[in-house]
Amino acid sequence: MAFTTSSTSTASHLSPQPAQPPQAQQEVLPAYASEHPYFTLLYHPLRWGWLSGRWLPILRKLSLTPGSQNVDKQGDPSMAIAVESQQGWIAVPHTVLPGEDYVVAYAARGGLAHFSRWEKLKLLGGRLTTSSDEHGYADYLERVCARLGWTPDPDVVEGRITALEAECVQDEAAAPTDLKAAHRAKEARKVIDAMRASLQPVVEPVVEATPSPRRKS
Repeated sequence: MAFTTSSTSTASHLSPQPAQPPQAQQEVLPAYASEHPYFTLLYHPLRWGWLSGRWLPILRKLSLTPGSQNVDKQGDPSMAIAVESQQGWIAVPHTVLPGEDYVVAYAARGGLAHFSRWEKLKLLGGRLTTSSDEHGYADYLERVCARLGWTPDPDVVEGRITALEAECVQDEAAAPTDLKAAHRAKEARKVIDAMRASLQPVVEPVVEATPSPRRKS
């Protein structure tokens, strides 16, 4: 079928635009989403450690993959969390600090890959590498502890110090003939001293009141 134009139609002139390559595909991580599932953090009163010069809880990740590890097929984690609670674990709410969800997501193969907000990702030569913002994480934990009233049990702390001290004593014994052991022992002693110092109560200095001058009669 032939197309004809009306003699009364008005021709419109189109202005050319600079040529552009096709829109690049959205960058995704070279990893599968299933390898980095959504998760929640768990706290246990017996798990405390020394991080960035502070006693802080050692949290654990609980993967929340639908249909796996007591998570139902719709993704409801209630049963999984209940099972963990029988062992003394407590789920940390994602927004225990308002506006600071501890899980972040990146586009990946097959969906979203989930990481903690303190894991720094980098693509290097087509490979995914991660590093950790230890100080940022420690600051976060300190604020969570303050908000939820978490404090380490003295027996747990003493147990951690005792274990480190035993390792230090072994390295000190080997130090005369082992430079690496000598270095480890020296650093361990610094940490042990800092650990013990952190347990000392802060004593406010007593300021004696200055006696008022006696009024002349």
